[in-house]
Amino acid sequence: MITIDPLDSSTLYAAGTNRSTIAKSTDGGVTWVEFPLPPEAFPTDDDDFWAAVTSMAVDPRHPNVVYVTGSGGIFKSTDGGVSWTSMNSGLARYVCTVCIGEPYRVSSLVIEPQRSTLYLVSAGATVPAQKEPAGILMSTDGASSWTQVNRGLPDPPSANSLVLDPTDPSTLYSAGAGIYTITFAPEMQEGR
Repeated sequence: MITIDPLDSSTLYAAGTNRSTIAKSTDGGVTWVEFPLPPEAFPTDDDDFWAAVTSMAVDPRHPNVVYVTGSGGIFKSTDGGVSWTSMNSGLARYVCTVCIGEPYRVSSLVIEPQRSTLYLVSAGATVPAQKEPAGILMSTDGASSWTQVNRGLPDPPSANSLVLDPTDPSTLYSAGAGIYTITFAPEMQEGR
């Protein structure tokens, strides 16, 4: 997958499905530099290693802030991909009797461009005792904390892909076990 910096189209980030690095180009793809992801992004006993990186996004207001998601959860870089920090605090751990080694399962991430609000899909637990939220989650503080926003989704929520409406960032589309639309009031996006 390839992600382009929304403020500078010559800056590209690329990740392979089974690679433990993120590649970055600042000259439109002519040359690339690779930066390692932290080991927890690639659980050693993950039977679905290909899912280690499932999405990438560059913050449209802060171009050095980059996020990657996958079976290890969500990771954030504040220096353009050079170093990464786990942002899994508050995410539901993934519990599955037939899956091996996937502590988190985050499949999609989008960033609302005006306020840098993050939305992601977390599979979360398959057991009712889970306390952390799962489904579609929102963060207004750079992935430090998460709020569940599953309004209108079936229970348990099932989604694997998110898209923000480019002309109306208060509208989020979700696909998984059906296609759903979630519309946010402005105060919801601001985290009030």
